[in-house]
Amino acid sequence: MRNSDPDLLLAVETYGRGARFFSARSLVAFVGLFVFALIGAVTWFLLDREETDAVVFKAKPETFFTSSLSGDIAQGYDFYEGLESRPMPICGSGANENCVVDGEVFWLNGEQIRIANIDAPQLEGRCLSETARAREARATLQQLLDNQPIELRGKGRDAFGRVLAEVRIPDGDVGRKMVRFNVAATWKGREEPVETWCGG
Repeated sequence: MRNSDPDLLLAVETYGRGARFFSARSLVAFVGLFVFALIGAVTWFLLDREETDAVVFKAKPETFFTSSLSGDIAQGYDFYEGLESRPMPICGSGANENCVVDGEVFWLNGEQIRIANIDAPQLEGRCLSETARAREARATLQQLLDNQPIELRGKGRDAFGRVLAEVRIPDGDVGRKMVRFNVAATWKGREEPVETWCGG
């Protein structure tokens, strides 16, 4: 009699349906969570790798680019930031990669840079005073650039194909420092006359 009780049969049948429904719903939820977690993990991995690549690029840049234009024709400056610090000795007679030529010219990553906002005395001076001041200017520039991170604002190239650039180190604008130390003059669009370095 008990096995044929309609209420009991209905309860057993309802429980069986509920159990089957609960199991199917659990499986769908589990699969959904797994897919969501997988998508999140892949996204995190890709974003983390892009950030790492960006940090590596900023930490070890080895090239810079400047406009082929110069003067007022160039619209603004091409800017390169963060060239790593490195020894900058006085250039010798061999191949030049990173070294100082004189008080206004140096090599950086194999590219010859002419500081755009100054004029310095020449080593092959027009008088003994100019030559002596040129050696002092070269030594000063070497001390300023040696083992310092460098920023460049490129202003094109000069007639000799050298990159014209305003140069900065963490302590400030290199050209302005050279002028302040009285080993260079502010660039006025022409080479300084002989009286600047040879007078009095």
